[in-house]
Amino acid sequence: MTKNSLLSILLSAFISAETQRGCVHNRENVIENNQENVMEIVPNSVYDTLISRETVEEISQCVYELEVVHNYIIDGTDFVYTLSEQYGNAIAVHIDTIGDSGRIYFLTAFHVVSPPSEDDVLSLDSIFIRNEMESTCYEVPSDLNLDYLNSSYTLFFNLQNRDSISSITVLPITLDIYDILLNEDEDIALMIAELNNAQNNVNFGSFDVCSRIGDDAQLYYGNELVTSSYVFHELMIDYGIYSGSFQAYMSFSSIISSNIKLIPGYSGGGVFALREGVPELVAVMNMDWMGKGMVVPISSVRDWLEEIDLGYILNRD
Repeated sequence: MTKNSLLSILLSAFISAETQRGCVHNRENVIENNQENVMEIVPNSVYDTLISRETVEEISQCVYELEVVHNYIIDGTDFVYTLSEQYGNAIAVHIDTIGDSGRIYFLTAFHVVSPPSEDDVLSLDSIFIRNEMESTCYEVPSDLNLDYLNSSYTLFFNLQNRDSISSITVLPITLDIYDILLNEDEDIALMIAELNNAQNNVNFGSFDVCSRIGDDAQLYYGNELVTSSYVFHELMIDYGIYSGSFQAYMSFSSIISSNIKLIPGYSGGGVFALREGVPELVAVMNMDWMGKGMVVPISSVRDWLEEIDLGYILNRD
């Protein structure tokens, strides 16, 4: 084979690859312009057979993006140090109504809502704290110590599929927290928020809870799984299959394994099994001790809730 022949083959392969890559990036334009002899890499029909629009709407409307801000006060001063916002997700699973007010129960990840210890904050941010105090004319103590002060929790409504307030795409709601119950071992938390119907022009009818709670013990190899979460106000839907479960290191619960790649922003989001196309919540997404994405089965969550006499919030009679 001559040098020119080899170059010609490589150039043809490169042009072919670039043509296909352009077809992916500009697929809609290609279809609209009716250009011939260009193959669709992923036809729309494939997406439709994987996840229906009805399924996407159902699993996205009970999952909410959550912003958490933790505040600390420096000992001996009135200086408040605020950590950068922590983002995750929360799954609405139950509502108790009491007249015009009530409580909403959200499942989320422990590391999303739990404030870091004072020692951890100092070890990571001591330089930033000193610089911030100096820039605001505070005298920096020679022995820097701080105490946890409080936290704020803001829930974001993604209203693209909600008709109640259709003119707004994202609506932030500062939650009035009644209690947060923590399970550090499983990286799970239950956030209980109080809400008055007049608060932020949002009533209980605006909240969607997961209508179906599944049983992870009934998952079979190859069972279809779909995850739902929000990252920076963008809905993220991932599709995969169940590949088994295993005993987690330094944990008493089993961990569900699948081919879905999880990222830190997914924490607190929901994992749903499709039973004849119908989604059921079977796990909550979080991070393991090595910082890798993983999911905690709903059976482990249910066992913990029953231990604290709140197992009823997952009942769907």
